[in-house]
Amino acid sequence: MQQFEAPPLLRSYSCERWNRVPLHPSRIEFTGSYNFKVLFEETPKISKSMPWTFSTKLMKLFCSINAAVPIQFHFGAAVPRGAYVRALLVGHDDNVIIKTCPKHVEELKQNGAVTHPYHMMQCSSRSHALYGICSETGKYSLRFPILPFQAGVAYQSETFSFACYSSCLRREIDAIFTLELNGEVFGRQSFNVRVCACPGRDRLNLERKRKKSFQRVTSSDSDGNRKKRLTDSKIESQKIESKSQKTWVLAVSTHQRYKALKKISKALDVFDGGDGDLICGEATRSRVEGGWSLTVKDKKKNDRDKE
Repeated sequence: MQQFEAPPLLRSYSCERWNRVPLHPSRIEFTGSYNFKVLFEETPKISKSMPWTFSTKLMKLFCSINAAVPIQFHFGAAVPRGAYVRALLVGHDDNVIIKTCPKHVEELKQNGAVTHPYHMMQCSSRSHALYGICSETGKYSLRFPILPFQAGVAYQSETFSFACYSSCLRREIDAIFTLELNGEVFGRQSFNVRVCACPGRDRLNLERKRKKSFQRVTSSDSDGNRKKRLTDSKIESQKIESKSQKTWVLAVSTHQRYKALKKISKALDVFDGGDGDLICGEATRSRVEGGWSLTVKDKKKNDRDKE
């Protein structure tokens, strides 16, 4: 794997162009030309007491407050010098700014554990992680440079933590990671985040809930197909029943022929048990392409067949 070139010393994150974040950040994932991916270590066994776990079924990270969560950033091609990864938390309502609640801000200030207590997402790499606030949108984000890979490692690993519960914010949270260079985005990955007291328990509960919901939808589709089959069967039976009530149209070129055929139809009706007044059959006269037509609807064929 080709080693990455060490980036130069990054400018202070107080520079406005480094802080700029759009009001409506996109969540559409794309790996880009550098095959940018964000991955988590697999957890073979899920326990209620585990500090964090990632569900690939839900594309959701479950973690305890202030738990250290290692995240891997993979690149399939050499990244240009000076490139960096931006980490941003957003709610489903883009107008809401995601930041640490006042209660946990005070706790962080008292403990002195972090230097940016209002940032809900924290990066353990204090030596090169930079924090900023967009003056236009007020959104909090952090970024870190892409460092040279260690021998035998094809990715860069960073450890993150979350300083506030999701329940404090009372809304769903998405984490968006973008590969950027000079403000241009070259890759994006995102996932949902839930900061809770029991990550393993919440993951299992949500996965079971989703499975039951999927089963209900599948069952509903099966019932719908069954109802459709019954409806189709009913329609087919109606078609079979309607075969005994066919209509025939005979077109003739002159009025005289039309009158003659009408007399024949009446005679046949009398022969079949009718009164010659077309009670069993109905004849109508109409113009068809410059000619005349005789329409006969055999309405009582079933009754005659029974007799």
